Amino acid sequence: MVSREMYVDVATREYGIEGRPTNISRVAILTGLSRKQVREHRRQLEDRTADDSGSFYMNPATRVITGWHEDPDFSTEGRPNELAPRGERSFADLLARYGGDIPPVALEKELRRTGVIEEADNGMLRATKRVFMPEGLDEQYLRLFGAHIHDLASTMSYNARADQPRFQRAASAEKVPVAIAAKFHQIVRKQGQELLQRLDAWLAQHEATTNEAVTRIGVGIYFFQDEDAAA
Repeated sequence: MVSREMYVDVATREYGIEGRPTNISRVAILTGLSRKQVREHRRQLEDRTADDSGSFYMNPATRVITGWHEDPDFSTEGRPNELAPRGERSFADLLARYGGDIPPVALEKELRRTGVIEEADNGMLRATKRVFMPEGLDEQYLRLFGAHIHDLASTMSYNARADQPRFQRAASAEKVPVAIAAKFHQIVRKQGQELLQRLDAWLAQHEATTNEAVTRIGVGIYFFQDEDAAA
């Protein structure tokens, strides 16, 4: 179901004629879905966008972590502060501000379970990760999957027809010893995380504070290992 919504979303946004959103008939042709299915998925996408108040497939846990890194009440120059469990500008305040209608106890339990937060010896809570990643193929993970696929497809589609393409690069090698793959993954994990944290902090410092026109921008880094290519 989520993958169908992703196809409808990308087809609607990226394959219109003369800059206009793709109409229902054309989306149906591109995706293989019926017009009725396209209408339903478009309605679900519109409802979700309205519910998220402009956020892009952002679940409550992600909103909490984002707020912890970006809201000056809970962070310092893009770095999350250690927070007391209760009190002014506390973890409880953070959950109340960004957790939506999810019960705070349930949300905190999920953040602890996935290793996003930890408790220091002094009882303060600290953020250990910049991104909340649900485990398993649950609905949240599939929505995150769809969002990332949309972003990559959007850039590739834009670059296919743009005079000045957006940045899109990759580094890979066809014949690398299997024993080296894990080491390279650790390098990507460490250096990629450091780069993304710097870029995320920069974005947080440049968020719009007025009614000026806004857009959604970002960058993604990922590791891949193709076992079939080595067969």
